[in-house]
Amino acid sequence: MQRRPLGDTGLGIAPLALGGNVFGWTADERTSFALLDAFVDLASLVRATGLALDPEDLAALAAASA
Repeated sequence: MQRRPLGDTGLGIAPLALGGNVFGWTADERTSFALLDAFVDLASLVRATGLALDPEDLAALAAASA
């Protein structure tokens, strides 16, 4: 996996990340899996095309796949 520098910290991070604090908290099981599926689809799309999407786009993908 390609990593990008995180400022001048010497750390590297993935170019695409998903925060999972909603799973089991504000998102039920069905919604959680829809979000994960949408994230995997989005990650594949970004790798294939270099496309960049914002969080609202991810939410729309999850809603469409639910």
